[in-house]
Amino acid sequence: MLQGCLRLKRLPVSVPAATMAAVNTAMVRRGIQGRFVTLFYGVLFPDGRLTYCNAGHNPQMLVTSSRVERLEIGGMVLGLFDGTPFEEGTVVLEPGDFLVTFSDGVSEAMDRKGEEFGDERLLESIASMTDNGVVPRLKHVFASVSAFTAGAAQNDDVTH
Repeated sequence: MLQGCLRLKRLPVSVPAATMAAVNTAMVRRGIQGRFVTLFYGVLFPDGRLTYCNAGHNPQMLVTSSRVERLEIGGMVLGLFDGTPFEEGTVVLEPGDFLVTFSDGVSEAMDRKGEEFGDERLLESIASMTDNGVVPRLKHVFASVSAFTAGAAQNDDVTH
């Protein structure tokens, strides 16, 4: 249903907060009790500006040469209450900057003792990356999660 809502031609796709509000209204009007979704939605412009809205999703991370910034601006999950306000944030990506996008299946992956991988371990994994390629970075994060969980059964998927 979310994919269908995002494909609506009337949506102001370059205005993330307005898009989230429209999708939220469409989902609420669908009336599926107790159903909601988290979503991070952003628009990257040719000049490096990323305008985004985070609707209850794990804060994605902008990694620069000097800092890691969590992209938290937005609002609550989609589909619960009509008229929910949404805000949008804007960051500027410079050459060499990158986004780490992930689902809670990464941060909430558990080891055999029931301890979660967490955002701090994710940040440590990112900080220890030595390769600048996208695929090696992705493999590095997955390897970090896999080593931490060491074969423990998981109750969620790992989405990137």
